[in-house]
Amino acid sequence: MFKNYVFSVALVVGMSQSSFGDILSSWTFQTTRPTTSGPHAAESGLFAASSFASTNSGGTISSPAGNGNSNSFSSNGWNAGEYYQFTTNTVGFDAITVSYAQATSGTGPRDFQFQFSTDGTNFTNFGAGYVGPTTDFNLTLPNSANVLSFDLSGITELNNSSLSVFRIAVVGSASENNGTIAAGGTFRVDDFFVNGTSISAVPEPTSIALLSVAGIAGLATSHRRRKARKSAAV
Repeated sequence: MFKNYVFSVALVVGMSQSSFGDILSSWTFQTTRPTTSGPHAAESGLFAASSFASTNSGGTISSPAGNGNSNSFSSNGWNAGEYYQFTTNTVGFDAITVSYAQATSGTGPRDFQFQFSTDGTNFTNFGAGYVGPTTDFNLTLPNSANVLSFDLSGITELNNSSLSVFRIAVVGSASENNGTIAAGGTFRVDDFFVNGTSISAVPEPTSIALLSVAGIAGLATSHRRRKARKSAAV
């Protein structure tokens, strides 16, 4: 009986270590299939109904192959300062993370900056600017080299916020092939996910795991003591 109990609790501990935050909003562009600059509603997530994606690029909008799927959000005609923007909220959640896949053509933009805002007007750079992935999207095979992730759990103003806005901004005129961005150079984004952890009084999975381990230790000690008392009584 004791061994069976230890196994059951150990299984709970293992499961808690694989727990993840909730998807607040996500865009895969498999159903929206953009042909305009937007806004395009999020396709899934707790706040999908009130979350939107858009771009201020004056180029041609299309939805070619994404990162291992049929569609993405694509545009040409890029200039420094233009961006893709994703608007959602994080009410009831903290520990916010964002991930997305991106790709550019050889004459598309090379240099980018990830930004956030809680008023939709004033934006803050998160981390340093970066050079976009050089691999193109593949229709059938997703490539992890195209995926970027940002841990915003240390940005407290994004916690429990009624407005959370994220931008992928073009910050230079250089193209991926180290020339100058051409009018026909494309930049596309796919699988944009905003995740968070629920703010509640329920212990986090790690806390539950620690309590479970403590319970195992206490039960083991009690079992040894009972066994010792029975031996002494014989």
